[in-house]
Amino acid sequence: MKGLVFDIQRFCVHDGPGIRTTVFLKGCPLDCAWCHNPESKASQPELFYTPHLCIGCGRCVDECPSGAQAMIDGRHAFDRSRCNVCLKCVDKCPTRALEAAGREMTVEEVIAEVERDRVFYEQSGGGITISGGEPMAQFEFTRELLGAAKQAGLHTCIETSGVGPAARCVEIVPLVDLFYWDIKDTDPARHLANTGAALEPILANLRAVD
Repeated sequence: MKGLVFDIQRFCVHDGPGIRTTVFLKGCPLDCAWCHNPESKASQPELFYTPHLCIGCGRCVDECPSGAQAMIDGRHAFDRSRCNVCLKCVDKCPTRALEAAGREMTVEEVIAEVERDRVFYEQSGGGITISGGEPMAQFEFTRELLGAAKQAGLHTCIETSGVGPAARCVEIVPLVDLFYWDIKDTDPARHLANTGAALEPILANLRAVD
């Protein structure tokens, strides 16, 4: 099974007990006014371009099949409307001016990455944390990843806003050692206005897994 992974960060110390590896999944149904990871919101891969990092080497132009990358008057130009997000240009960019936000990975590939730091988990009481985006937006992948982590003997934590069907939240309870329930606001009106989602279903889901 494959999921869309936004990032994998090693040596995290604020995402659960001990030293952890945090797997950030891409895609989130909320629309938080203060979102600090907007690049993780969309549920498909995206191409990010940082112009000041570009050295005008033109390697991306040679690689791009859709004509989205071009050199005009000696300077690089990116036409996003022509980009088909094949991401072939990313591997050719020597300065990371072009970067992929989101990559498909299998459960096995993620676990292999997480396992690299097993010695640190064992010494510190750490493990794997699944975050986002919103992990429940990729429920099947999240469930399989949690199951594989438990089979590997890893401590599991999930950071979730609690949005989604209650049955799904309950289903993963046996696979989760620790829930981090990210309640965005305790005022129902403000929660709806600032996230686009009602608060009560999220609280109901929390009660269901407690």
